[in-house]
Amino acid sequence: MRAAITIFRWEFKKILSNWRKTLLVFVVPALLLLIALNLFPLIVNYLSTGSLQNRPIILLNPPESFVAFTEQSNTSTIYSYTTMSKSEYNRLSDDERKEMIEDGSIFLRFSSLTVRDNIQDKLPDWSDATIEEQYEKLANHDTDVESTATIFIMYNANSYSVSARAEQFSETVLTKYSTYILETMGQDYLAIGGGNSFKINEFNPFTTVLNHRSTANQGAARVLPGILVLLMYYCVYSLTGEILAAERERGFLTKLRMTPISESSLLLGKLLTILVVGMFSSLITFLILFISSWVNRSNNALSLLPFGMLLMPSQLILVIVTLFISCLLMIAICFLFVVSLKRMQDVLINLQLPLVLFLIDFFAQLFRYSDPVLLEYLIPLHNTTIVIRDIFLSQETPFHIILSLSINAIVGWIVFARTTRKFKKMSHSNQGGQND
Repeated sequence: MRAAITIFRWEFKKILSNWRKTLLVFVVPALLLLIALNLFPLIVNYLSTGSLQNRPIILLNPPESFVAFTEQSNTSTIYSYTTMSKSEYNRLSDDERKEMIEDGSIFLRFSSLTVRDNIQDKLPDWSDATIEEQYEKLANHDTDVESTATIFIMYNANSYSVSARAEQFSETVLTKYSTYILETMGQDYLAIGGGNSFKINEFNPFTTVLNHRSTANQGAARVLPGILVLLMYYCVYSLTGEILAAERERGFLTKLRMTPISESSLLLGKLLTILVVGMFSSLITFLILFISSWVNRSNNALSLLPFGMLLMPSQLILVIVTLFISCLLMIAICFLFVVSLKRMQDVLINLQLPLVLFLIDFFAQLFRYSDPVLLEYLIPLHNTTIVIRDIFLSQETPFHIILSLSINAIVGWIVFARTTRKFKKMSHSNQGGQND
């Protein structure tokens, strides 16, 4: 074991001493993918509307209540607005309106501008009635206090990006606006016993974070698991090619075999190096994507990393353990390729093949909305993506986690044992090369 630690320290220092290699392994892949994820909504919006940026939502004669709401609500402030009067809208020709709609504009038209007056008109004059008489009249349904206000959303339904943005706006803003109306303009109704409101966020501000998390984690579950697995394997296969395959090609591995270090210690030391670097790289990737989610205040409807992604401490530990076991399996597979194949070209091709498979799996999960079946938890490494997806959706079960971790650990042990046997039987020459 001491020899393995010596090999680990030596290989780790070699990686850190080369700052270019360090950046290439730790930071560059995550940053490049982060840029791609943030460019995705811009590209989709450009393809569907011809514009990189979302156009402001056009408010047609908005009531003062909605203007006040947009200035106070954290959810509504992520959108930009512009106001148009009814006369200005009527002066537009049909072609001009059609062109604005096709360019991605969303119109919000309010059918009633006096919601408060509508409610008050329907309230009888109970100034002389006692509180008990008011409650009795409400209980006997002697009055109707429904509002006749209606909000219309006009947008281009043929554009995917505009439709998604309009649907997001309707769910996140307009539903809360109706509650705002009741709490502010409906005070007359509340005062006579018509109802009561309880603001849970005033009781516990942390619920705001949890509300964002419940929505954001659904989007992250489609993106983040595949990214973590994909970049982890990229790190593992790159380091395997550098500290094992390349050393064998140069004949340096032959010289190491001539030292008193055993074959098992040699492989174990290199495995520990790749394991530490791979896990550290994955944690950096997760941290970068986590920060990206929380700075995504615009929360575009097409964002692959929505605002508010968050894992509970127990869930984060499960993700780390799952990645740890998977990293061991990836290293064992890469080592097996190196010791089983003689030519460097064959080694590189076989090391890149799983990278292609992980990329395909990433896109498959990106557009997937169905729940996984039991068989998927039995497929090594693929089950890693599935388990992490379940964790982000808070659907993880002890059975599925234990099953997946056990499968990956057993397969990894078998592959590494076979790799060790093959490594001991390898023939070596003084020059190394393809016979090494």
